[in-house]
Amino acid sequence: MDATFPMTNAPVPQLVTTKDEAYSITDLIPLEKLQYIQDAFAKGNNVASSLTDTEGQPITVPSNHSEVCALVRATEKGLNNCIHSGKQLGIKARQQQAPIRQRCASIGFSDAAAPVIVNGRHIANWVIGQYHVDNVDEARVRQYALEIGADPEAMARAFQSMPKHSTERFDDKLTFLGIMANELSQMGYQNLVERRQTAELTEARKQLEQYQKDLENLVEERTAALQEANRQLISEISQNAKMQKRQSRLVTAIESAVESIIITSPAGKIIYINPAFTTLTGYSRHERIGKNPRLLKSGYQDDRFYHDLWQTISAGRVWKGRFVNKKKDGTIFQDETTISPVKDSQIGR
Repeated sequence: MDATFPMTNAPVPQLVTTKDEAYSITDLIPLEKLQYIQDAFAKGNNVASSLTDTEGQPITVPSNHSEVCALVRATEKGLNNCIHSGKQLGIKARQQQAPIRQRCASIGFSDAAAPVIVNGRHIANWVIGQYHVDNVDEARVRQYALEIGADPEAMARAFQSMPKHSTERFDDKLTFLGIMANELSQMGYQNLVERRQTAELTEARKQLEQYQKDLENLVEERTAALQEANRQLISEISQNAKMQKRQSRLVTAIESAVESIIITSPAGKIIYINPAFTTLTGYSRHERIGKNPRLLKSGYQDDRFYHDLWQTISAGRVWKGRFVNKKKDGTIFQDETTISPVKDSQIGR
């Protein structure tokens, strides 16, 4: 006869996963801890106990096994029968999501199993049994010994001295087993979360370290990189898609520069500003694109200053000097500036 018992009122929590992940119970809970918990449970409840995988193969060393079952498992046929019985019992427990009791497919004692389920994955079974002999008598013990090639007399003596539990006592232990199996599931879930978080933190740390190295290299080389970027900008404007990869690197360098950079049309309208410009002046891209840089004028420099500037760059030469400009909030600041004319290679201007 089968009997099922609720494991707990609270369901085992589920992680949201994006890919399948293979793990066993010993990946999540150390084997030594599993053995310790199982041994303590078996001793405290005077019941045989073991943890098996979903195929019925033992994970831990069996705890408090009776001499009868030790003699059964000492034979090849008896061991195979026990493994098969444990597997089928685990399948039923998994299907019902609860501990289940039934007669074992070996000698016929009562066996019970509770599934250990982590994140929806059935990874192990906690099995107890043996000391509730149900309707097995000495005649059946001798008969089974002959079936599996064991010593009938030794089996009979072991059976006579074996403590035997009532159905009520065994069912009490089965209820306790369900609670403990659920605790293992909860423990495994928490360890799985920690395992994933550790992996994510390790990967994030690697990425951060690489980013820091790249940033340090960029800072060390920014002056040379900006000069090279300017030459590349002049030569790459008219190049085809084959050169776009290098253009992307140029944009990245300008965007990452600590110096403010603006690009204007020949008519003086701003067509690009980098983040450093926004940080320096307080003007966003939306506020400045399409506008004239004269919005930054503070009034400290006269028309002659700007006339000389335009004559220099109109002649195709680089202008260098210091602006006294005004930020969006009205703050006056001085800015060492280099203005380079960018010529179209096809029309020469």
